[in-house]
Formats: sequence, structure tokens, C-alpha cells
Amino acid sequence: MCLIFDGLLFQGNQGNIDRTCHPIPQDNFSSPLCTLKQISSELCCKPPGEENAHKTTLIILNKLSTYSWDAKAVLTLAAFALEYGEFWLLSQHQPTDLLAKSLAIIKRVPSLTKDLGKHRIAILEFNTLIKATLKVIELIFELEKLASIHDTKDVPALIPALEQIPVDVYWAIITVAAIVTQIDSLILDKDTRQELAPFGQKINIVLTKLRKQILLCKEQIEEAQYLKLLTLYFQTPTEISVVLKFLFYGKNTPKTDIYDGETQVSIEVLQKNDIFLFFSTLDITESDFDHLIPIYNTIKTGDQYKILWVPIVEEWNDELRIQLEFLKSKMPWYVLYNSEPVRGIKFIREYLHFKNKPIIVVLSPQAKILHFNAFYMIEVWGLSGFPFTETIQQSLTLKSSWIHSLVTDIKPHIPQWVRSIDLMSFQELTSDVPTLNAISPPLVRSSGKTVGS
Repeated sequence: MCLIFDGLLFQGNQGNIDRTCHPIPQDNFSSPLCTLKQISSELCCKPPGEENAHKTTLIILNKLSTYSWDAKAVLTLAAFALEYGEFWLLSQHQPTDLLAKSLAIIKRVPSLTKDLGKHRIAILEFNTLIKATLKVIELIFELEKLASIHDTKDVPALIPALEQIPVDVYWAIITVAAIVTQIDSLILDKDTRQELAPFGQKINIVLTKLRKQILLCKEQIEEAQYLKLLTLYFQTPTEISVVLKFLFYGKNTPKTDIYDGETQVSIEVLQKNDIFLFFSTLDITESDFDHLIPIYNTIKTGDQYKILWVPIVEEWNDELRIQLEFLKSKMPWYVLYNSEPVRGIKFIREYLHFKNKPIIVVLSPQAKILHFNAFYMIEVWGLSGFPFTETIQQSLTLKSSWIHSLVTDIKPHIPQWVRSIDLMSFQELTSDVPTLNAISPPLVRSSGKTVGS
């Protein structure tokens, strides 16, 4: 396709012709010749004007109504190539071939080729435009190929891109129609010309939009593939340092910025540990620190458990980095000190259910998730829930539910009284059976037995 008018522009210097966009049909290709000739007849010898180009485009779309949208564009471009590819061949062979010369005269080839300098700018214009149109069609094919491989749930950008294809095809066909009219005007040496600038502007807008859409689709495809692999890492026994690097940085893993106080350390220090991954924004409170300090004091002398704070920030700036420095200085545990957003931030939000409030994900040394969010356990049970697995939480919850059920059966008004007591104090109270019996004699008398009996 690109060779047609490159051949005119570079006559005698075939080495300059761009052949990269001129694939040769396969031997078993069956040309829809009659359809191409019908389209060609609609394209040729039309008067200039946008309205005429629009009418021609609608006629072609109607003739090709049974074809897919990408096929409509391809067939129109093929009809153009059929007509003007012959024109180019005749221009190449007319000096040495009498038959070619005769046919060239009939098709008025010399009227365009005898004075290329006069028409050079016009030829350059529609040659550039036909290449842009061809690129639009190639990108439409690329979009449809992506849609055939990937689910729109993973790549939502495909939805508006695919919906826009009929409009893109319309502009591809009307641009071809305008180019043909301009070529005919030059060949027939008409005084009136088809103005191509509006079509060039529009087809370049379409081209830019398609490139952006495909780029966005590829980014979403890459993100979907990353999330699937990251999910697999968490579901398959994997060294925790490998998983954390992939979570924080993705494939391009730099030197991991883990700090222990003011000392930068390798993430391998967490290699064989159970990790309490502490996710939060920079808006954390003293209370959040207070819940974790007793745990840190308990585990700091051992080697099995470690706390790692991972700040979640969508977009860093100097003010936030200063705030991060301040918070890091207050934390005695490990800190991920990263100047860029965490690579797996979408995974953290969607799979680990981070909603901007602090969560603590408990991981085994093989990156198995032992608890999706132990922060509630730490708030309610403190060190009694250590090491904060879901199994321990179920046990503690069952125990609390049993006490609640027993007390409610004996004295229905007790739960209302319990709610007025601080939850932590109530836990201490329920562990002190004699005191519980002493403060509620009516309960004992009504049941005939103590809580501990």
C-alpha cells in the first residue's frame, strides 16, 4: 500500500521506498475481486467536497454491511490499492513496455508523472495521509486482537476503545474517499481540488487516540498479569523475601529500602521470619503506635517474629517525604522507606482489603497469609491473641461468645451492663472468676452455681 506513491516520488531510486508496510498476500489468498471493483467504482470520479466524501462513505458502508468494521476499512483500502497500484505499475513500466505505455495513456498516467515537481507537494500530502489511514486500520486490528485474548474485566479500557471502532472506520473510509478525489483531480488536471487538511487533522486525532487507548490497554494487561502472578505467589509456598520484593517493586527490583531505625538493611533479614506487615497511610495516630509497642517489646529479643511498616501513598511529594521521615524516626520496627508508590498498591487495596485504615497482615516465612487483618485482634485482645493467626482469633471469639451466651441465659440484663464496661477491662474481669461471682450475687443465687463451676 505505501509503495504506490512512494514509487512516484522516488522514481529511479527504489532504495528509498519504504517496503515495511507492504506485505505480500499468501498464495492461497482468495481476493474478493468483485467487491473491490464495486467499492473502487464508488470511490472514483467524484466531485470534491466533504459532503460528497460523506455520501460516498455511507454508500460504501452500506455495500459492506455484512462485513465486520475492520473488514470494511481493509476492503476500502484494498480497493484503493487495486486502482492506484496499477497506476504505479504502469508509471514504472511505460518507458520500456509498449503495452504498459498504451495503458498508461488510457489511464492518464503521464499527466501526473511528466511533471512530478509540479505535483510533488500534493503527492506527498496524500501519500502521508494514506499511510496514516493504514496505521489507523492496523491499530484497530491490534485492539480487536487484544479483545480476543483478554477479558474486559481485566482490561476495562478495551470497552470504550471497541465501542469507538465504527467511528474510527468511518473516518478511515472517508479519508480514502477524499484522497481518491484529490488524485483524480490531479490526473484529470481539474481546476478544483479536494481539500485534504481537515481529513488529515481528523485522521491524526483518531491515530493519536488509538495509540493512547492501546497503551492504556497494555498497561492494564500488564497490571492484570502482575496481580495474577502476585496472587499466585501468596497462594504458593515462596520465600517471603521474594514475595515482598515483588509486592513492593514488581519485576524491576532495585535495592530494597528497608530500614531498621537509621540503618538500611537487606530485605533478606526477614527471610525466615513470621512477618507482621503493617499497612497504613501517613495519617496514623498515637493509639496505633500504642497497640503495637507491647508486641514489639515482646518479639524484639527473638528471631521468629518481625514487624514491617509499609506506608501506602498514591503519589509522593516533598511534604509527604518529610512526614515519612518523622514517622520513621518514631518507629522501632522495620520500615519500608520508598520514594515511589508501592508497586502492588492495587493488590493491597483489593486483595488485602486496605481501605486507608491501618491493617496488619500476618505472613509465614513461606508467605502464607495467616491473617488478613490482625489489627482488630491486637486492639481487642492485645498480647492474648499473639501470634495473631485466624485460628487463634476463632478460638478467642468462640470463648467470648460462650461467656456471653452463659451470662445472657442466667441474667438477660447483663449484656447491657457489659457494654458499659471497657472491653479490655471486661476481658480481665472474665478471667477472674471469684471476682465475677462476688459482684453479681443475684446471678449466683438465680442459677445455683458459679461461673467457674
